[in-house]
Formats: sequence, C-alpha cells, structure tokens
Amino acid sequence: MENGGAKIALFVMLDQVLGEEGVERWLGAIDVADEQPPDAVDFGGLLAAVEEQRERGTDLWGTGQGVMDGAPVVFMANLGVKRIDQLLFDVYTRVHLEYGAVGHEGLPDGDTLELIGEATDVLEERLGREALTLGASSHQGLRTIHLRTANQGRALSIIEAWAADEGRWPITVEQNLDPTWEQHPPFLA
Repeated sequence: MENGGAKIALFVMLDQVLGEEGVERWLGAIDVADEQPPDAVDFGGLLAAVEEQRERGTDLWGTGQGVMDGAPVVFMANLGVKRIDQLLFDVYTRVHLEYGAVGHEGLPDGDTLELIGEATDVLEERLGREALTLGASSHQGLRTIHLRTANQGRALSIIEAWAADEGRWPITVEQNLDPTWEQHPPFLA
C-alpha cells in the first residue's frame, strides 16, 4: 500500500478508535512511519494517553493582570475548559466575595489573599462535580469566582449554604442561563 493509502487507512482506524472529534481534538499530527518508532503504542496505549490528557485538559491554569475600569485586575483562568465536554453546564455563575480594598489599588494583601484562597477551596470542595471553575479575578475590593453550573443541578443551593457559613465577607451570586456559552469571564474573551 502506498504511503497515501496507508495514511487514509490510519485515519479510518483512528476515527473508529477515538471518533472523528477525538482525532481532531487530541492528535496534533498523524504521520505514517516506515518503521515502528521505539516509543510506539498500540490502540490501547493511545486510548490511555488520550484519557490521561483529557483528565489534565480541564485543569490547565494560567494567570494574568491588566487594567479594567481604570483599576488593576489580576486573574487566573482555567485554559483547559472545552465547552464540548461540559454541555450540561448551561448556566454562567459568578460568585462575588467583597473583601474590601485592603491591599494596593484594591487588590487583596497577602493575608487576605490566603483567606480568600481557603474560602474558595472550601467552596470548590463542596461543589465537587456540580460546577466547573472557569477562573477568578480580583478587582477593586471584589473577588469574583467564575463558574459554569447546571440549571437542573444543586450548585446554587451549595453556594448559598457556603456563603451563609463563610460569614467573613459579603457574598453575592449572579447567574445567567447560557446554554450556548456566549457569556464568559472578561479575561477569557
């Protein structure tokens, strides 16, 4: 079989193993080798590697800073979120935690940042699989946690219970039904 025919056969087999969308999402390039490479794996190994990447794919974080409304903003964003994997999360949810302007230019100081981090960890632990964290931002005395949640899920009641238990800061929640994922944090625009 010519190299072109071998490549077509390989594409067909990969489509059967991973699905067309899986091939496009997880494989960067497909080449036919004349000899078996030393690190080659069978389809079972390929599936395991793709599953490992899929697990890590929704936990890929980046940070940044900028200016919003004339004041500094710092943010962290989950860059691994893929809408196609989270179709049931049809609500864009923002949890606003008012820590006050205790640091430089409305950003939290070290102690406040640590307390916010602890509170956020508790929220994420309680939410578990009821929410997907898109990121968080701090700006003018306000920490906003950006989430995707399911309209038919329990996330809102969990967030409200967490807010009642937290007690250190005023906490508000905004939600918008958004099944097409048109709404997102400004830093992920």
